[in-house]
Amino acid sequence: MNHLILHSLFHFLLQIFIVQCRPVLESSLSSSTRVPKVAHLEATGPENWYPETVERVVQGRGSNIPRTEEMQERYTQYFSNVQKNHKTPEENIYKQMEWNPKLRNQENLPSFLNPQCHQRSDLVKILKNDFPWDLPKEVEHFVVWMRIPLVNKSSFQKHGKERFPSIKYFNQDRIKGLLEYIDNHPFFGYSGIHDENLIKPLNPAKELHPNGNPYKTFNNQFITQTEGWQAIQWAGRHVNAYLQKTFPQNQYEFVWNRSTKKVRSFVDPEHIHVLVKSKNID
Repeated sequence: MNHLILHSLFHFLLQIFIVQCRPVLESSLSSSTRVPKVAHLEATGPENWYPETVERVVQGRGSNIPRTEEMQERYTQYFSNVQKNHKTPEENIYKQMEWNPKLRNQENLPSFLNPQCHQRSDLVKILKNDFPWDLPKEVEHFVVWMRIPLVNKSSFQKHGKERFPSIKYFNQDRIKGLLEYIDNHPFFGYSGIHDENLIKPLNPAKELHPNGNPYKTFNNQFITQTEGWQAIQWAGRHVNAYLQKTFPQNQYEFVWNRSTKKVRSFVDPEHIHVLVKSKNID
């Protein structure tokens, strides 16, 4: 009888140990065996620029655009090679950018990505993606790497003669909620599309609101699909203005996308994907 009691007690304590230690074990495994994170990829890439490529990004599905099988193998091999050299992908990117991980003179830095960052190669770099998605042949795939936040509360401030898109933006609790919304969803934008009426039928931010339900934030703000898209455009106007320095509206159309944290292959430095089409190409 005592043997049975001890046996049961051992198994009970073992289960408690497993539950308590599982997060630590999983963290250790994931850090020692780093693999690319993968979003819920769609079966194929878009066949054209408009509507398919633009639609996927502005609906919130940009992160779901796949690579070709060959390109995905190259991408996975890249992570494997980095690990063989006892480096993290982040360390490798910093080396590739020729950046020191520690920024100096931080008090003089822009607080978020905006046109002031143009030609600040110590802060931001735009490079062709070495592992592009499966895109139409006329679309080029770039990655913007940055050492400053892409978006923060300063992105929501109005400048000059600007007017807030909603009176709610005077409420700091609302801004906190909108920042949470943007941080927990894909963040995206577009520029150079010749007719704004081409965007509305694409149902922007559709994927961010399953069944059309509003998003509830931790501070009890409710954000509808329309309000979410409004916030994305307002905060993203600075990103557009920065990108237009390299891809002017009269020469290029582009869409850009940042994945949610849970599927980003790199968190630091921050990055966005930019898909660009020249207006000289039909």
